[in-house]
Amino acid sequence: MPCCFASLLAATIACHRTSSSAWAKQQETNKHHDEFYHKYLTTDAATAKQALEQQLDYIEHDTVSVRSGKAHDLFLVHSRLFVLDSRTGENDEAVINLTKAHYWLLECAELEGWPTERQAEELKRFDVNGILAMVDKQDKASGDQNGPRYLQELGAAKR
Repeated sequence: MPCCFASLLAATIACHRTSSSAWAKQQETNKHHDEFYHKYLTTDAATAKQALEQQLDYIEHDTVSVRSGKAHDLFLVHSRLFVLDSRTGENDEAVINLTKAHYWLLECAELEGWPTERQAEELKRFDVNGILAMVDKQDKASGDQNGPRYLQELGAAKR
């Protein structure tokens, strides 16, 4: 009996160490995402785009997050890139990022086991206008209610 208890205790400690380690790695990953997003929100268009591209690279090499979480993150970043590219006149890149956002939305939906009808509804909901609205809402909620700095600078340049 004591041998089984010792084995169980050792397994519990090992599991706790593993889960603590995984939790710490996930916290580190979240910290990086926050840093990329902050840079995107607080810089000019070129630096904001660079921050999003760095975030894409980070997500693609992330070994901590589950696949559905990565798919969701890739959907969000490509959505932001689509909006930024649209607003800065990079129309070809905008089309590519819109397509990638839709791809990752579908990938997320499939990993979550959504039925085809729901997948189609989400694609319709996140059309060009839906993605613009989502990104603007998130950015204004996370920033100073005026959206990212690049957007404010683009607005000032149009005046």
